[in-house]
Amino acid sequence: MYDLVFSILSALLRSKLMRRHHNTWEEAQLLVDWIISDTAMGTVFKEIGCDDYKTLLANIRSGYDRSITAESKSIYEQLEIGRVQTEFYVLSGEVLYKGKKISNLTFGEKCILTALIENKEAVVTYEDIASLVLQKDEAFSLYSISKRIQRLRDKLDSGGIGKHHIQTVRGVGFQLR
Repeated sequence: MYDLVFSILSALLRSKLMRRHHNTWEEAQLLVDWIISDTAMGTVFKEIGCDDYKTLLANIRSGYDRSITAESKSIYEQLEIGRVQTEFYVLSGEVLYKGKKISNLTFGEKCILTALIENKEAVVTYEDIASLVLQKDEAFSLYSISKRIQRLRDKLDSGGIGKHHIQTVRGVGFQLR
């Protein structure tokens, strides 16, 4: 029962919170855990005899029952909700991939990657990238933007992440996959 409620709430809330409010995965997950355990919903679970809920973050931190991630993915696929991408995220101003800080980025590359992470479902246009990285007196240059993306991809690749995560949307910009 908890798994079903957890999956539905996560699917409904997590991606919207992360995209709209720039929350991290953990912050969005805290809300789901709180709803299940500490609201009227938690009281209902206790009344029907389901009072053994362990929050996902507590389970992850303690190493307890890591299979919940695989179970969640399976439930998302069965419900055809799709996968919520959580490999890249920003926490306290740092860009992380699978929990590890990506440290070899220039300020401009970090700005571009942060914009891509914060707009996972959308395309970050060439103009958006230009406004992030070009100086006020610099003229817009599609070549300059493309070279910056190429260097960012190369750094991700050399760091073992792979360059395939940043997809070109021809004539528009780039998207994180």
